[in-house]
Amino acid sequence: MPAPVSPPLCRMLSLREVAGVLGVSLATVRRRVADGSLSIYRIGRAVRVSEADLAVFLASNRERI
Repeated sequence: MPAPVSPPLCRMLSLREVAGVLGVSLATVRRRVADGSLSIYRIGRAVRVSEADLAVFLASNRERI
């Protein structure tokens, strides 16, 4: 049986960087983390969001007009 394949590493963003990418406040990003709609990784005391998780968040919040 082959060994499981781990996904490729992607860039990790700070909450401040996520806020900058989205053009919203840091408080807004923290609210999305608190309500569970944006996944995070805790690395020691640092909190990071993967680019892949940010893409999932954006796709799930897309509105079509």
